[in-house]
Amino acid sequence: MKTKKQLLTDQMIEEEYNYKGCKGLMIVISFVGLLISVGVIYGIIELIKLIK
Repeated sequence: MKTKKQLLTDQMIEEEYNYKGCKGLMIVISFVGLLISVGVIYGIIELIKLIK
C-alpha cells in the first residue's frame, strides 16, 4: 500500500504529464490550422491572379 503522500505525488505527476501531452497536441493542432489557412489564402490569391 502506498501512503497518501505518495499517491498524491503520483497523481500530480500524472496530471502534469497529461497537461503537457494536451498542450503539445494543442500546439500541433493550431500549427496545422495555421498551415491550412495560409494555404487557403494563398490559393485564393492565385485564383484571383488567374481570373484577372
